[in-house]
Amino acid sequence: MFLEQVIPSITKEGNEYLIKFSEFKPESLPIRIEIKVIDITLYQVKKVKQNSPELISYLADYFFEYLQKFDVIIYYYCDHVDVEMRKTRSVSPQRYRNDFFNAAYRKISNEALIRKQIIIDDEENGDHYITIITSKKMKMN
Repeated sequence: MFLEQVIPSITKEGNEYLIKFSEFKPESLPIRIEIKVIDITLYQVKKVKQNSPELISYLADYFFEYLQKFDVIIYYYCDHVDVEMRKTRSVSPQRYRNDFFNAAYRKISNEALIRKQIIIDDEENGDHYITIITSKKMKMN
């Protein structure tokens, strides 16, 4: 397993995704940190029909495995691109994606991870949703 990677994934419904883990360049941050920051991007390549909850379980398992392998902070930012969702949902695309990723997080053993959600209110452009996750590393004496 490599720090930076792109994983193709096809759901049982036939939807195709690319899951990309890429290092956020430290010079882009306003402060210096010692731990690597990894951006997670989920690209939908082909949509056939709505996914079952198995996609969330798959992502959760992979995120957990990734965090066990690497001592990093992973983050995801939910973009403003329109997304198809059930007509009974009356939330923004950003909120929908945020809820999706948080459902994946809830499937991961919460005792092993630290999660911080950041919501930036923006009436003009739509709210911004960012989540940061890292594993708890125990120091042994």
